[in-house]
Amino acid sequence: MSDVPLEHLDFQYVRDCKNGNELEKILKVLRYGKEGHYPELIEATEKRLKEIKPKSKLLIKARSAVKSSELSLEEESQLKNNLAEWQEKMSEKKDHVMSRKTDDDLPPVRSGQVSMKKQSDASSKSDGAKATRIKSSDYKSWDKFDPDKELSATETTTTPPSQSTQIPRLLTEKELLRCSTLEKEDRAIKEKEKGNEAFHAGDLEEAIVYYSRSLQLMPSGIAYNNRAVAEIRLEKYQEAVEDCTAVLKMEPENVKGLVCVNY
Repeated sequence: MSDVPLEHLDFQYVRDCKNGNELEKILKVLRYGKEGHYPELIEATEKRLKEIKPKSKLLIKARSAVKSSELSLEEESQLKNNLAEWQEKMSEKKDHVMSRKTDDDLPPVRSGQVSMKKQSDASSKSDGAKATRIKSSDYKSWDKFDPDKELSATETTTTPPSQSTQIPRLLTEKELLRCSTLEKEDRAIKEKEKGNEAFHAGDLEEAIVYYSRSLQLMPSGIAYNNRAVAEIRLEKYQEAVEDCTAVLKMEPENVKGLVCVNY
């Protein structure tokens, strides 16, 4: 199940271990029970893991659902307070979003007409390709077909990815200081979405800037991952590795970050 030496399944080793990840591996092996059932060693490992890595997912204990009548007065009161706080926070966030009339300081959203034009151009190219396609039964045309010539023509007519006329700039420190936490969270999502639009349109440099703006406002594993993919497309491998490393520091089990850093 894991590369854990048998000599590590020991009380003294567990007590002296200071590596949270290694303690998690030991605990998984002990719980799996392939090497035997040792409840006291499991308990000692859980206790040590709680000291070294208290937020480990392995320490979360499953608890069956209970009825409200089974809760103590203290538990019921705590749940009600938590629910009230959550509702108040969501209401405040909703009021904040609804009160925002314009986003004058944000770069303009891509026009739907641009996307329609690109789609139309792609469609017309596809139609042109279909019109010149040789039928499988047209043997005379196939005899005259020159693959080298057709390949050369394809290479010369292939259009590069679209480039935006104006790449946005990064946010200044003053702009960041003017934003509240809620504003930063809201704008970070919008900047990331604009980065996605630019990425799908082939504007990779522009996408990187939008992802960078999102990270300036509110660092997230998704924005780091997306920026890393764009950097890989532009062969900026060092920058991509740095972004993937940042993802793994925030989310050690992020699969996309692991894939990108080993690309």
